[in-house]
Amino acid sequence: MKKIILGVATVIGASGAFAQVSTVVEKKTAVLEEFTGNYCTYCPAGHKIEDQIDANASLKAITIKIQTGDFSGTDPIFGGTLETPDGEAVATAFATASYPNGSVSRRAAYKGLARGSWLNAVQTINTEDAPVNLYMQSAVDVTTRQITGSVEYYYTGTQPDATNKLVIGYYQDNIPAFQYDPGFYPSQFYILSEEIYQFDHAFRGMINGVTGAVIPTSSASSTATVPFTFNLPASFSTFDVEAGSVKLFAYVIASASGEILNATKISPVYNNFPNTDEVGIVYSSGITSENCVGQADNFTPTVLVGNYGGNNLTAFATDYNVGAATGTDSWSGNISHNQKVAVPLAALNFTYAATNSYSIDVSAPNGNVDPTIADNSFSGSFNAGPSYT
Repeated sequence: MKKIILGVATVIGASGAFAQVSTVVEKKTAVLEEFTGNYCTYCPAGHKIEDQIDANASLKAITIKIQTGDFSGTDPIFGGTLETPDGEAVATAFATASYPNGSVSRRAAYKGLARGSWLNAVQTINTEDAPVNLYMQSAVDVTTRQITGSVEYYYTGTQPDATNKLVIGYYQDNIPAFQYDPGFYPSQFYILSEEIYQFDHAFRGMINGVTGAVIPTSSASSTATVPFTFNLPASFSTFDVEAGSVKLFAYVIASASGEILNATKISPVYNNFPNTDEVGIVYSSGITSENCVGQADNFTPTVLVGNYGGNNLTAFATDYNVGAATGTDSWSGNISHNQKVAVPLAALNFTYAATNSYSIDVSAPNGNVDPTIADNSFSGSFNAGPSYT
């Protein structure tokens, strides 16, 4: 069960002693919430625009993908869904019927925007002075799955609302999941033929509730540090919440209008990984051709592997087979913690039987013994046609 401890610390003096939040007027950071689905044809096109906004150093933006609605369904490969209860609550208030659509800073004029309008809305928000500045810090204990941190705010001007609200949430990167139609964003697919997609900035939940916590005073020079402690859930549906892949964000909303006044995001410090060197196999593609019993062919699988250790993964070994035919391969490169990479293996020659079983094992992360072997294997089978067809 998740645990939340949230409170407002003693108000920091206007001088900002020991404070890390800025006390000068800054420009606003925009929040783009994209409402999307895994069976939506044009949603990868929206993801691409969102990723371009996020990568643009000249923009100040937080981009969040919320899978929800009629275009979201059960994943045909991994089962389950990327939808979450908090995501459904946000979508109920701000999503519209056409997909993908987005809300930018929850401004009334920017609700239900088509993807072609997102950039202009973000740019407009970026030109405006922020009435409140934010500073955030956090750390994630990957073993205990506990997040600790704080958000500090400082009001550069008095707000019309007597109170505002502070919302703290988190999203997750590097989630392998099915996505329909790779044509609009093929570079984002781990395994293109299987439509296994790298889902980044996937909204997972709010740490202090969808409506946030009340900021008691929103007058000029009001400031405080809000500490929080939160235990990550193990999963949503069938998709694990990987502690080493979560990122955090915070924003202040106007109580009356619900508009986001300013926002911030961070990559937390990750510590206390349970293992130093660990590799796991997430998925493997099967055979891409079909032949008759007794015919020769080759098996060239693409395996999706993940680094679950604290060290960067620079090498691992692979053993695989189809029936009695066996092969080995090795990989070298550089994968940071909780990232995944699709690795094509060398072709393995075999002869078709009526039923053909295959298995793939990964091992020796960075040349060391893998301490967790439960996720090191993947297996499957495929049939041949009768010898006369």
